Amino acid sequence: MPPCPGRGLSPCPSGRRSRYRRCQSTPRAPPGSASPPPRDRRQRAPPPAPRARPAAGWGRSRGPWGRTGRSRTHCGDRVVRGPLGREPAQGAAAPARIVDIPRGRTAVIRIVTDSSCDLPDEVIERHRITIVPLTIRFGDEEFVDREQLTTDEFWRRLTEGGVLPQTAAPSVGRFQEAFRRLSNEGADGVVVICISSKISATHQAAVLAAEQFVGGVPIRVVDSALVTAALGLVVIEAAELAATGVGIDAVEDAAVAAAAATNIYATLDTLEFLHRGGRIGGAQAFFGNLLDVKPIISFHEGAVEAAGRVRTRRKALAAVAAHVAGLGDRIRSFGVIHSDPADLEEFLAAIRAVRDEEPLIARLGPVVGTHAGPGVAGVVYRLR
Repeated sequence: MPPCPGRGLSPCPSGRRSRYRRCQSTPRAPPGSASPPPRDRRQRAPPPAPRARPAAGWGRSRGPWGRTGRSRTHCGDRVVRGPLGREPAQGAAAPARIVDIPRGRTAVIRIVTDSSCDLPDEVIERHRITIVPLTIRFGDEEFVDREQLTTDEFWRRLTEGGVLPQTAAPSVGRFQEAFRRLSNEGADGVVVICISSKISATHQAAVLAAEQFVGGVPIRVVDSALVTAALGLVVIEAAELAATGVGIDAVEDAAVAAAAATNIYATLDTLEFLHRGGRIGGAQAFFGNLLDVKPIISFHEGAVEAAGRVRTRRKALAAVAAHVAGLGDRIRSFGVIHSDPADLEEFLAAIRAVRDEEPLIARLGPVVGTHAGPGVAGVVYRLR
């Protein structure tokens, strides 16, 4: 077969007429000889080696809710952080279950708090908040807050009886019961927001319960460093954000930020109950033995702090209203707390005179009432 004219190409050694190869230096074998020597074919480059996977640990990845983020998987006694779907680092315990949220479905994050939040029942139901109750003791009698003892019954016993009540933190098992129930209901994660760890062991019980829980959903525990409806404001904000379908990290971060911007400003009728319960904190040095004054308190770093003192109840209520007026537009949300409905309307009138917004109204329950006593009136607020 003649070579292809004008191209410097030789016929294909296989004798195929349809293909030509570029001229090679190796000559063709003569007829009748052994098989022709192998051609110097151009070899394809080997496929690239697979890229090594980075070591386990934090990594940037596409989060399950359509945004770039980091996953956190609850693993027995600690939170193991790592990229989504990747095994924890060598030496870390294996997670009970990695919460895998299908694409297109929002996360279901549930909020747990304790009964010291003093939120009304309708607010708790509206935001699907789970309450883990503390225990109230009157002498030898023991009651579960909100279940066996109502707020009205508590105040009747406190004012009419001669036995001062005591409070006890929930058990670890009570928190785990709540976690298990929420997991069975389909929760993808749980954020627990507790009363200040400096005045109650509730936070410690929640931490132990989260560490020992093996239900397979991530659990975060936040120390609010607050109490009563100030804690309630933080819980409401976290629940409202969780209802939008964001992940557990966002809800936890929102709770921490809200707690840092929330406080209490209230007047007490007496310091006797705080003193007996050992909850007077740093206010003791300020008030000393002046137990006949009308103290004004707030919270600082999770403990009661003195904010002022006046001689009459009317002046105390006016001081609280003036404090609200001074905060002005810095207030993002606020509420009114009280222990006695008798003077509530008078106090609300003073608050409404300086702020044109209907507040959340919360009556102190047994947990806070045990240590604050009767005659409490004040505000809780979350700053912008």
